[in-house]
Amino acid sequence: MADLVIQDELAERLRVIARRENRPVEEVLAELLELYAAQLGASQKAVEPSSSDPLAAMEGMFDDAVTDLSTSVRGTMTDLHI
Repeated sequence: MADLVIQDELAERLRVIARRENRPVEEVLAELLELYAAQLGASQKAVEPSSSDPLAAMEGMFDDAVTDLSTSVRGTMTDLHI
C-alpha cells in the first residue's frame, strides 16, 4: 500500500461522493479510475487506425488512387512544363 497526497479540495470532493454513496473513498476512486480508463480506451480506439501501418491509416484520405506522392509531383511538374 502506498500513501498518496492530494489537495484538500479534491479529497473533500471524494469524501462527499463516498458519503453520499455510503462507500469507502478508495472504492469511489477506484471506480472513477476504471471509468476514466474505459473512456480513454474508447476515445483512443476511435482515433487510432486499425492497422499499425501508417500508410494504411491514410488510405481513403484522397479521392485519387495515387499511392506514391512522387508520381503526383512529377505529373504536376510535367503538366506545368517545369
